[in-house]
Amino acid sequence: MTNFAPSIMFGNGELLYTLGDWPYTPMPSTLKFYYLLSFSYYVEDGIVHLFLPPNYDYWEMVLHHVITSMLIFSSYMSGFWCIGIFVLIQMDFEDIWIGLIRVIMDFSSVATLSLLYLLLMAGWGWFRFYTFSFCVVYSFAMGTRVAVDNYPDVVTVIAMLLVTLLGLNIYWFALLLKMGITLIRGKPKDLQMVVTKKDLQD
Repeated sequence: MTNFAPSIMFGNGELLYTLGDWPYTPMPSTLKFYYLLSFSYYVEDGIVHLFLPPNYDYWEMVLHHVITSMLIFSSYMSGFWCIGIFVLIQMDFEDIWIGLIRVIMDFSSVATLSLLYLLLMAGWGWFRFYTFSFCVVYSFAMGTRVAVDNYPDVVTVIAMLLVTLLGLNIYWFALLLKMGITLIRGKPKDLQMVVTKKDLQD
């Protein structure tokens, strides 16, 4: 993968080569396993989410699972896995910090939570804004103009899904900022469980 992954995605390649061999870019077996495992996770988690009691971002999470599952499936079936792999890495990296914060929220010190929060926000800005916009949205838009001739429909669908996912990332970033405000006040809260629609309107 490093022949097209740029340094900002921990590779030593050039984005110019991302779709250079499309649709015949060989997919390494390890990445195929990662791809299919991620697809099964998002489908399973999406189904489970439908049976959970609705909270403040219930439908946003439903939309997220639908978009992500559709992106994984469509990019895999159409040979755009080299773009999709960027999305998975960028999303999964931030989920690590989110998961850690949720686990230790109730018993950890404010200092520890603050450190994890700063890592989360820095990573969110880097991966879900900067590299997502540059490596995914820009690369896909420019690359498909050159490499894709006969798949206008799937390209349009994937592009719309990517832009919608970027919108969700911006929305959740705003909620994370609200979490940071509660952290500064010395009252850390698990955003998934405590923040309500009324809170967001205050």
